[in-house]
Amino acid sequence: MKKKILVYTGYKTINYGSMLQAFATLEMLKKLDTEPVMLNLDGLWKTIKTKKMKFYFLSGDFAFLLQSKGRMYFSKLYEKLNLSYGRKIKQRRKKFEDFAEQFLVLTDKVNGFSDASDLAEKYEVVLLGSDQVWLPSSVITDIYTLNFVQTPHVVKAVYAPSFGVSRIPYKYRNKYREMLKDLDYVSVREDSGKKIIMEVAGIDCPIVADPVIMLNKDEWKAKIPYQEVCRSRYIFVYLLGNNRWQREWIKRYAARRKLQTVALVHLDAYVPYDEKYFDHLLIESSPVEFLNWIRNADEIFTDSYHCTLFSLIENRNIWCFRRFNDQKKVSTNSRLYSILGKLGLQRRMLGKDSRIEDCMADEIDFQSVNDNLCDFQKESWDYLRNLLDSKQ
Repeated sequence: MKKKILVYTGYKTINYGSMLQAFATLEMLKKLDTEPVMLNLDGLWKTIKTKKMKFYFLSGDFAFLLQSKGRMYFSKLYEKLNLSYGRKIKQRRKKFEDFAEQFLVLTDKVNGFSDASDLAEKYEVVLLGSDQVWLPSSVITDIYTLNFVQTPHVVKAVYAPSFGVSRIPYKYRNKYREMLKDLDYVSVREDSGKKIIMEVAGIDCPIVADPVIMLNKDEWKAKIPYQEVCRSRYIFVYLLGNNRWQREWIKRYAARRKLQTVALVHLDAYVPYDEKYFDHLLIESSPVEFLNWIRNADEIFTDSYHCTLFSLIENRNIWCFRRFNDQKKVSTNSRLYSILGKLGLQRRMLGKDSRIEDCMADEIDFQSVNDNLCDFQKESWDYLRNLLDSKQ
C-alpha cells in the first residue's frame, strides 16, 4: 500500500510562490509513489491569523511589526477606499481560490488544531513545509511546529522550511530548541537556516531543494500547460519590495534593450508609483498566468525567491535584487544568496552601482545551471526516500 502523508503548509497566503510551492510539494511526493494530501486550512486560518497578530502586539517589537506588516495593513485599507483597485485584488484572490480547488488535494475541513491532531492519527507521516514557516510569529505561537501531532507512530518531518530571519532572538531559543528536538526529520532550504539550527539545537541538518525545483521543466509543462500570454518581446518584472531605485534601474535597462516591461504589481502591498515605471501592469493574474508570464519573457527582474527558481527552471535570463537591507530584522535575502551561490550565479544579484553595459554582455550558462539543479535534486530525493523508509 502507498504511504499516506499529511502535508501542512500555509497555502492560503495570496502569494504566487507559496501557492505553486504547495502544489509542487504534493506532486513531488506523488513521484515517490505515496498518497499525499494537504491539511485544509479553511477552518484554521482565522486562528492562525489571530495568533500571529497577538504575537506581534504582545512582543512589544512595534518597529518589527511596522517594517513587516505596516505596508500590508495600509493596502487593506486602500482596497476599501479605492473600489476599482479593491475589485482587482478581489479577483486575484478568487483566482487563487480557484487554483487551490483545481490543483490541491485537501483534507476535509477541520475546525481547530485539536481536530487536526485527531486527523493526523490516520497518516504515517506528517510533513511540514516549505516556505517561511519558521518565523518567530509562527513558532512561538505553535502554528507551524507540528506540536499538534501527538501520536507516537506518526513520523514528524519538515521539508525545506525557511526561518524568514537571519537569527533567532535569544528569548525565543528555548522554544525553537524544544520544537526541533521533537521532530524526527529536519531539513532546511538555505545556508542561514542550517546555521540557525546548529546554533539553537546542535543539529546538523541537510539543505534540500525547494519543492518547485523537484519538478523539471517538462514536468511543470505537463502539470501546467504552456500558454502564450503576449505576442511581443518583453521584460517581466516581479518585485515584492518597494525599492524605487530598482524600478528606475529596470526602466533604464529596458530602454537600452528596447523592450517593453510587463510587471505583476501590488503583491505584498500596494505600491503607488509602479504605474510610473512600467509599460503594462498586471494585478488579477492567477498562479497559472504568473508561471506563463515567466515562460514567455525575454528577461526577468525580481526580488522573489520563487520567481528566481521558476526563471531558472524555464532557462530564462534572470536578474535579482535584494528586497531588504541585510541588516534589517525582516531581511529574507539569505534565500537568494543561498540558491544563487549553489548554482554559481552570484553575479546575477544587482546593486545600485551595477552597470547596464555589464548586464547586457552577461549570459547564463544554462547547461551548468541545469546540471547543478539535477545534482541538488538527487541529494533531496535521497533525503525524502530515507524519510519515507523510516519506521516509528
